[in-house]
Parts: sequence; structure tokens; C-alpha cells
Amino acid sequence: MKRICCIISLFALCLTFNQAHAQRCLPGMKGLQVTGGMADGVHWNSKSNFAYYFGAAMSTYTKNGNRWVIGGEYLEKHYPYKDLQIPVSQFTGEGGYYMNFLSDRKKTFFLSLGLSALVGYETSNWGDKLLPDGSTLTDKDGFVYGGAL
Repeated sequence: MKRICCIISLFALCLTFNQAHAQRCLPGMKGLQVTGGMADGVHWNSKSNFAYYFGAAMSTYTKNGNRWVIGGEYLEKHYPYKDLQIPVSQFTGEGGYYMNFLSDRKKTFFLSLGLSALVGYETSNWGDKLLPDGSTLTDKDGFVYGGAL
């Protein structure tokens, strides 16, 4: 046990000396963001609402730490109906420009302001409006759009 504590202490001590600093937000630098998770909480019961999402975005930095961002995302949510789960899916794409509003000298803290636009498509039950019990979904598939400041 003492040996493990000594190794961990030595490793922690080495982390404090000669730290390397990464170069961040250089003009032309690119970044990749991959996201995923559960929406509306985690539900393990198959009779409850269940939703998940995943996506990817690419950012390119310009002068002064400003950046262009473009990406896409998929969201699927299930709504319980009797003994069925009816899926509602969204495919969206987003693009925007963010300006560096406030940052420290070492570029470890950033606060950005920007605009972005979102467009996509939403479908209920993958376009099948007639349910097995004879009911009909009245939701229509369609385009979604929006923006953010």
C-alpha cells in the first residue's frame, strides 16, 4: 500500500513541474465536438418516455478567438400510447458565428457572443400515420427552423 501511495504522490508531484501550455484559438485552427446523451432524463422502463440524441459539430477559428461553427444532430423521442412506443425523430443542422467577448490572457476561460441558425426535419412514427389499433396520427411531418442569440 505504501508503494502505491508513493507512486501516486510522485506522479502528482511531476504534474506540477514544467507544465505545457497548449496554443488555443489560433486563426485557421479547427475543432471537432461530438455530443450525445439522454433527453428528458434516463428512463429504464419501456413504458415510459424515452429520448436520446447524438451529434457532431466542427468549428474553425478566425482572428481574435472568434469562430465559425457548423454541425448536425439527431434526436429521437418515444411517446407511450397504450402498449406501443411512438417515435418522433428530428434531423437538424446548425451553423453560426461566435465572437470572443471575454477571455483571460492564457486563453483558459472564454465567454462568446454569437448568432446561429437551425434547420431540420421532424417525422412522427417514420411517416406511418396509421397505428395497429386503427387510430390515425394527426401530427404531420415537416420542416423545423429556428435561431439563437
